[in-house]
Amino acid sequence: MKNTFHRLIAGLIAASVLLCGCSSANMLTSAAAHELYDQRYSVGTASDEVNADFDDFTREIFTDAVSTDALTLHFQLKDPSAYDIDLDTIDLGRINLQNPIDTFVSDISTDALRQELHDFDYEKLTEKQQQTYDILDEFLETEQTYDSKTLFYYPEYLSSTSGTQSLLPVMMSEYAFYSPADVDDYLLLLQDFPDCFNNILDYEQEKAHAGLFMSDESADEVIASCQSFIEDPDNNMLIEVFPEKLESISGLSDSDKADYIKRNDQAVHDYVIPAYQSLIKGMEALKGSGTNENGLCYFDHGKEYYEYLVKSQTGSDKTPEELIEWLDDTLQNTIVQMALLLSSDDSLADKLDESIDISENDPKIILQTLQSSLKEDFPDAVSSQYTLKYVPESLEDSMNPAFYMIPPVDVTDNNVIYLNNSQITDNLSLFTTLAHEGYPGHLYQQSDFSATDPDPLRQAMNFLGYVEGWATYAENMSYTWTGLDDNLARCLQLNQDITLALYGRIDLGIHYEGWTTDDVTEFLSDYGLDDDETVHSVFRAIVSDPASYLPYCIGYMEFKELRDDTEETMGDDFNLKEFHQCILNIGPCSFDVLEKYMQKDYIRA
Repeated sequence: MKNTFHRLIAGLIAASVLLCGCSSANMLTSAAAHELYDQRYSVGTASDEVNADFDDFTREIFTDAVSTDALTLHFQLKDPSAYDIDLDTIDLGRINLQNPIDTFVSDISTDALRQELHDFDYEKLTEKQQQTYDILDEFLETEQTYDSKTLFYYPEYLSSTSGTQSLLPVMMSEYAFYSPADVDDYLLLLQDFPDCFNNILDYEQEKAHAGLFMSDESADEVIASCQSFIEDPDNNMLIEVFPEKLESISGLSDSDKADYIKRNDQAVHDYVIPAYQSLIKGMEALKGSGTNENGLCYFDHGKEYYEYLVKSQTGSDKTPEELIEWLDDTLQNTIVQMALLLSSDDSLADKLDESIDISENDPKIILQTLQSSLKEDFPDAVSSQYTLKYVPESLEDSMNPAFYMIPPVDVTDNNVIYLNNSQITDNLSLFTTLAHEGYPGHLYQQSDFSATDPDPLRQAMNFLGYVEGWATYAENMSYTWTGLDDNLARCLQLNQDITLALYGRIDLGIHYEGWTTDDVTEFLSDYGLDDDETVHSVFRAIVSDPASYLPYCIGYMEFKELRDDTEETMGDDFNLKEFHQCILNIGPCSFDVLEKYMQKDYIRA
């Protein structure tokens, strides 16, 4: 876990698991970075020698990143032995409270690793290696802005919707059983819940001592999510899903299965439930120690931390001030577009006043429709393999409407989409949500990129701006495939643009400019939103998860801007399907790297 729920090379829970739809945690330790630096690769003069050394370099970063704990490793690799990985300890990972420098990639170690990267002769690398070089270089440059000593207690692991207490049950329910050894490891991980949660509580206590603990309202939200999960211990989700998971292992006798089921039930009752009870008790005790009910900028170094979050979460090179101006302009321009559209079609206003929906409500049929509809503007889907699952009732209140589980690097077709029935209330929302999570969103993009046989390190790096921006872009395009008339579909697209920009603008307002509830109320009232309960809900969600909306909003806007700029540059030579294919081939990265390779591989091709 090692603080990677918020930083560094992530591929397992990154918020393509859990925001408005989504997401997936890995860590490059200081000691490992120094070891890489000290081992000095011998870079010869022959290109093939340079290529081999570079592959060794990125492979070692990858293996170190996925080996931080047993849960991370299992979700990244089905067969760790193929990478010569054998963990000494089976646990959920720990936050290193004794040595913050060893928990994060410190400035020194990041500098050292980046210098090791710069020692390679760029011109002798293959084009694919140059791409990996550029992406890793920019990634490390962003990490250099993070001061691990000053900002150690700023990340939050117990946020209301994407905290560890909500993520771990889903991860454990999705812990694949390839062999009996996996079941044994899984049971050991269940036994580690109390120590893992105690470690997080120790961190929260230190946050409180530093004046950085969450508000009482945030603590109550975390407590409520814990209480919901353990409300019915005998029917806990980890008990309910376990027997079915055993069926994936061939050769298990009935007595073996019965023994495993008994051991799982006992582990849930003896370790998991008490761990949540202890977490609830610990959070109750810490209530009252919070000093700030508003955004990060009210903490001493909160603005510095938020600037880092904005850069790392969006992949955009724009400053917060530039993003604020961009969002303000986007809101103004989009509202003008909406007004012009409404004035051009007298029937639109009446249609918008009615309940807009579509007839299809079967997720599988919707996913088939999406795969067929995308073919005009997108390349054909690489994979049609997926499993649909539903968020357990005990987690519905603390989970997002849907999310896609990223498969292991070496099992690319293990695609799982979760739907939250409590938060998807109509068929139109189901349709667009499945476009976001499935086709041509997360599942489609992940499968296509995996098919390019990328460096494993690329698949373990987390670029939420690209990933969530792409899925939001796909979701927006899906309105044209719903069967609604063109003007109504366009109106709904513009409405989504406005909603995204509003959330992004409020995020920056709260955490960078210091907006309070009153400021958010005044801002939203200008857009006709004056319901106090709704305003408070929006404020609470954004305060609890800083920058969490920005990958969707800014990532989407970056893709739209890239498309507009490319169309303007290429004129009649622009081909939308080829444009999309080029983006998919390049894969997740920051937007300035993406633009560089779009210029090289498509615009100037």
